Amino acid sequence: MARPEDVQVDILLSTYNGNRFLREQLDSIITQTHTRWRLIIRDDGSTDTTVGIIRDYTRSFNNIEFIKDNHGHVGPRDSFNILLKSSVSDYTMFCDQDDIWLPEKIGKSIEAMNLLERTGKRPGLVVADLYVIDERGATISESFWKYQGMSPVKGKSFNSMLIQNKFPGCSMMFNRELRTMALDIPREAIMHDWWMALVASALGEIQIINEPLGYYRQHEKNTIGLIRGTLRGATKSITRSIYRVISGNRTAIYNLKHLSRIPESIQSEAFMKRYYHLLTARQLETTDSVRRLYLKGMIRHRVFRQPWISNIDVLIVISILKLKGWAKESWKRDHEQ
Repeated sequence: MARPEDVQVDILLSTYNGNRFLREQLDSIITQTHTRWRLIIRDDGSTDTTVGIIRDYTRSFNNIEFIKDNHGHVGPRDSFNILLKSSVSDYTMFCDQDDIWLPEKIGKSIEAMNLLERTGKRPGLVVADLYVIDERGATISESFWKYQGMSPVKGKSFNSMLIQNKFPGCSMMFNRELRTMALDIPREAIMHDWWMALVASALGEIQIINEPLGYYRQHEKNTIGLIRGTLRGATKSITRSIYRVISGNRTAIYNLKHLSRIPESIQSEAFMKRYYHLLTARQLETTDSVRRLYLKGMIRHRVFRQPWISNIDVLIVISILKLKGWAKESWKRDHEQ
């Protein structure tokens, strides 16, 4: 095993109209205590000054690479999938354009990965806690996980990962074995980081670092924003969705009318098809419960979100889908008579 200070790390950054916070993030990478890193950046079609900022840094630092392609705007999942194919190092990290890394983030992640790999090479994922800050940099919470009302130990289980991912990409480091196994990320995957964590939870190991190694910035332009993991936060989210339907919001009504499956079900089906030969009988049964939205099976295999109150909206959606299916079958029977 190589000494931690000799390990080369690839950092993958996908940008999109991120000029407001990008320099702060790039500066936090440059000041890392672990210096053997390569930053690979792909822009996803920015229309602001993001590309100009990237070029400024590539001119000043030879370990920052800006890759170009003809794919255009593909979204974060597919953009990171493209970046993953450029990674060749033993360890890889995802990076978001609007966060900030603490100086020891890479070094401590390598130490945790070394602990994970002591018993042999296998798909490995390291995840660390994060501070939560607002767009001005003021602290909202001292812990991302506590803010979300979740236990990382429970969250890293395969059962939990099928229905929820609480490990954002910016908290991750993964090894070559996991990167190889996870590629290509399918279009059915909800997000690149969720897919990576799902593969690790089923076929590898997840190592937790119980201290914040970065600042997760919460602002109005987040690709996926945070909802506080409390009864009030979950109730607010559910109430907002119901209000949109009742008030006649066209988008909400259209989504409800055309609801046939939920993303977790679609992702589970893709996961099951790809890794069928590697999953245990119990893992297959659990995955199939989510794929079919079989509520009894999900309860039996303890497929729950955290905190517990956030399971209410899952129950509501599954109930709506079951009612729609029952109504469709009833209408079909009535018209066949």
